[in-house]
Amino acid sequence: GGNLSGTGGLSKNTGIGEWASSRRTNMKSSIESKLNFFKTLEPDWDGYGADPISDITIDNTRNLLAKLKGDWEIFPVNTGAIQVEKEKNEYYVEIEVYDDKFLYLLMKNGIGKDEKKFKLNEIDDLIKEIELWLIITK
Repeated sequence: GGNLSGTGGLSKNTGIGEWASSRRTNMKSSIESKLNFFKTLEPDWDGYGADPISDITIDNTRNLLAKLKGDWEIFPVNTGAIQVEKEKNEYYVEIEVYDDKFLYLLMKNGIGKDEKKFKLNEIDDLIKEIELWLIITK
């Protein structure tokens, strides 16, 4: 297998920088276009052996974002996951979305405060966890 042309997908110098430069923009209107773009990422899309992102992971991300309140940012992860994140005051929340699970990380001032794994059918528990964080950081 493999891409014989050697130029498919993103080159080593593009892609992630593109996402980083848009970090501060309102993402809501472009979430769907980003998810569609993530579908096109081929193996080794970062030039360092990254895994492609599956349709299941994209659907799981879409499902999660539909349940979350407020604006969240999304980025592709080289493990084939999609990272959903939000910063609020000194707090930072990150959810890595996979085919079969969600990994949740809460940090305060750069120090990990909480880390949990949720199965797909535990999405409502994950949402409760995030809503609790949103309440305590008001």
